[in-house]
Amino acid sequence: MKTESSSVSLVAFFSLFAVLSGPATAQCDCVLPDRKIWDDSTGVAGVVAFEFVPSTLGPMNSATVANLLNNPGLVTFTSGPFVITAFGSGMKQQIRDCMAVIEGVSGVRFMPFNPAVHDKHLTIRPMMPSAGVGGSYRSSDRTIRLPARPVNRSTVVHELMHALGFPHEQKRNDRDSFVTVTSSSVTSDWESQFTKKGWIPTDLPYDLESLMHYGPTHPTTGATWMTAVDPSFAGVMGQRMALTILDALKLEVTYGNPARPL
Repeated sequence: MKTESSSVSLVAFFSLFAVLSGPATAQCDCVLPDRKIWDDSTGVAGVVAFEFVPSTLGPMNSATVANLLNNPGLVTFTSGPFVITAFGSGMKQQIRDCMAVIEGVSGVRFMPFNPAVHDKHLTIRPMMPSAGVGGSYRSSDRTIRLPARPVNRSTVVHELMHALGFPHEQKRNDRDSFVTVTSSSVTSDWESQFTKKGWIPTDLPYDLESLMHYGPTHPTTGATWMTAVDPSFAGVMGQRMALTILDALKLEVTYGNPARPL
């Protein structure tokens, strides 16, 4: 595939982020990428105001204590009978570092939420054990749930991409030409992540290596739920090492490039 020089030059950039690793097994509720998703109140596209918000873990009991012990990165305080949890400085820095990855290949600009300036914002909060990593990204609720302590960067970048409007690649209408889904291996709680959606653009090539594509196996059962039609992609489908060229191109088409934000 031929691309303009501004996109080709991204190849060198991605080598900086080979440290992204590990599975991203989150589920999401996403909207069609649209630069208007993140217009700020001045009409500038790609400005994403964000806010770190604590979560209520629950009443102080044995389960709460066990969760706190298993998540040493949490900052905790109490409000009445409830334990409130917040990100520590290490996780906040990792999230900002992952924001910089996206800013480096697109016109997206993350900035702290200021209610006097921004009419909407992205809420980033510690995940609860019952919810796991993920979020809700409909227009009325832009929230990311992340682990309380630093994790593989791919997990954070994957969720930020969702918040910017990008769905899982295997939900594209043309996916059957590139992958075979074994429906019997897809448990009911994951079925929605394999439902094809006609609104997802297919003008760019299907990207088996996308950071937004699932891997071949179910994250809990280990059963094979998807195989690449082209066997040469078997070892890289759903990779979690870096954004691909096509991932970056989607960001650029939607939000502009670093030198020329939309």
